[in-house]
Amino acid sequence: MDFTLSDEHRMFQRAIRDFAEKEIDPQVEEAEEKEEFPVELFPKMGKLGYLGIRYPEKYGGPLLVPAIKGEKIAALGLTEPNAGSDISSIQTTARKDGDSYIVNGSKIFITNGTIADFVLVAAYTDKSRGTKGISLLVLERGTPGFTIARKLKKLGNRSSDTGELVFEDCRIPKENLIGEENRGFGYIVGALKSGRIIYGARSVGVAQAAFEAALQYAKERVQFGQPIGKFQANQFKLAKMATAIEAARTFTFRAAWMLDQGIECMKEASMVKLFATEMVQWVTAEAVQLHGGYGYMMEYPVQRYFRDAKMFTITEGTSEIQQVVIARELGL
Repeated sequence: MDFTLSDEHRMFQRAIRDFAEKEIDPQVEEAEEKEEFPVELFPKMGKLGYLGIRYPEKYGGPLLVPAIKGEKIAALGLTEPNAGSDISSIQTTARKDGDSYIVNGSKIFITNGTIADFVLVAAYTDKSRGTKGISLLVLERGTPGFTIARKLKKLGNRSSDTGELVFEDCRIPKENLIGEENRGFGYIVGALKSGRIIYGARSVGVAQAAFEAALQYAKERVQFGQPIGKFQANQFKLAKMATAIEAARTFTFRAAWMLDQGIECMKEASMVKLFATEMVQWVTAEAVQLHGGYGYMMEYPVQRYFRDAKMFTITEGTSEIQQVVIARELGL
């Protein structure tokens, strides 16, 4: 099994990196301070095809195509004030009324929540069936009764929009149902599987950035007459960091390959999520420590990597939930 990137993959990787360095990096500090995502990046990424990589051309529609082009922004409304890991505890309902659904409820911690043009809302269409009675419906911005309750302030990932949403007697057409009624939970589980692998990749990326910053600092920072990277304690620390990152990277590649091949990988997806997100917390903490007092200062990016990494062990299923899933998949 060879996970070496092909020439095509490397070319794509370089293109993405060039885009990030030219278009995203110059805006990071301002976006973090303002706690606002530069939405003009969406159409730029859409024009280059970066937003539609995972979606076959056979899929279309009045919302998906504009979203892939970066012309519309989407959000997933799943988590609620009293329902996080326990999806069965959601209180949002979608009651059928003729050719419409009437949606009532609320959602919290929703990425893109205050800027989204439409939200995929998880709601009970038949609560008597438990999770087998959950459906996914599209609720567009501007729908009467759809309110953005507030924009949330976070420890990290501050430029990523996060909001709380409220639905009061929102009437939407039955055509806004995604797939089949009462099949939403299965769709959510499928999305979480790929999402957890994506968080493995995100963790590797943040950890790599923190490691590179720490390595460079260790080569340049002089104490006791020599670079701090010459001290064995710091050498061992950096060696362990590099090893952990490579292990997470390879594991992420393997899980992604399994997903692409159609091989069942619920266990591996949760393993990747658990291992990589715990890894990035440790690596970023060590990067801050290697920077000493400077690592605690806002002018050095390692502090942001450290703050951002904490979210990774919480969203898309906490580390504890990943262990529950893994244990279940092991037959325990």
